[in-house]
Amino acid sequence: MGGALLAGAGVGAAAAQAHSALILIGASTLVYEQKATYPNNVDNDVTISLKEDSLGAYYLVTDPASTGIAFPGACTPLDTAQQEIRCPAGGIHALYVRLGTGTSTRTTTDTVTITAPTPAVVSGGSVTNAGGPRTSNIAVGPVGGNVIYGNPGPGTLNALNGFGDTIHSCPGNNVEADLIDTVIADCQAPPEAPVSPPPPPPPSPPRSTPGSGSGSGAGSPTAGSQSPGATTGTGAPTQSTPVVLAYKQPQSILRRRLVTFGISVAMPMAVHATGTITLPGRAGTINLARARVAIAQAGVSVAMRLRVPTRALAALRRAFAHHRRLRAVVQVDATDPASGIEYLLSRRITLIR
Repeated sequence: MGGALLAGAGVGAAAAQAHSALILIGASTLVYEQKATYPNNVDNDVTISLKEDSLGAYYLVTDPASTGIAFPGACTPLDTAQQEIRCPAGGIHALYVRLGTGTSTRTTTDTVTITAPTPAVVSGGSVTNAGGPRTSNIAVGPVGGNVIYGNPGPGTLNALNGFGDTIHSCPGNNVEADLIDTVIADCQAPPEAPVSPPPPPPPSPPRSTPGSGSGSGAGSPTAGSQSPGATTGTGAPTQSTPVVLAYKQPQSILRRRLVTFGISVAMPMAVHATGTITLPGRAGTINLARARVAIAQAGVSVAMRLRVPTRALAALRRAFAHHRRLRAVVQVDATDPASGIEYLLSRRITLIR
């Protein structure tokens, strides 16, 4: 896969080649997508990995099924077909992959494999595409916070990595998910990339036409598009995953009498949280006090507390007399009032005295 570095190529220098794909870097995100100006959908076979050599850490983007990958000046091709591209890893905190933006109606198959330990937003197609039927097989990498957008068809959406991810599945998809993953059967379209390609060069010689303007062509940024963990122009954080839970492990339950966690959402939501502690043997189950909160601001963590009823403290102490650790199961039901879609999450939190 490696080879001598091919110097001097970039998006502009490589434009003579009929590239079907494009790499962009911006908003701390490495973007790989089919070029909007390439008319035909192709069978993609994309792999993004993180490697390191004497020159430092870098992302290796390969797609042998493409007709070539256009790339920014910071990246370097590793083969003459420009299907293997090396991009520096410094400053990159997220990945974004979107394929199938062509307008042809041929049936295609996409394979996207992320092996880099970097959160990724991946769409092997789009429910809004004008293109034909697509089979999208997607596997995300060994970290949490990935978001997969399915495409109608028999593709496999694989988030079996032991971390919490979000999967927007479509009819016909085969979903392979961990218990802590959030699976939403809404066939939602993916967000726009957090960075847009540069606008095409002006005609030569340039002419000024009355009433003309820059408009909002293909090269214009899309309003509201954000990378995972990005901020808006006003400094307000956003997130691409609908619901994110954050909590400390383990938690001291007898001292605080609380199970606590933080919750952030991607849009205003009404959140209902419950919890149980299963005691060993036949001692039964402790139901924690329920908690409700309406979260209006996206991307801001809100603290939630599930309290241990006073009457249950004695049973909890007896359990700890024989066991060093117990576990609480927290269930979160977050509802988007605008669409009525519910997001259900379950987490196990280790408890100590």
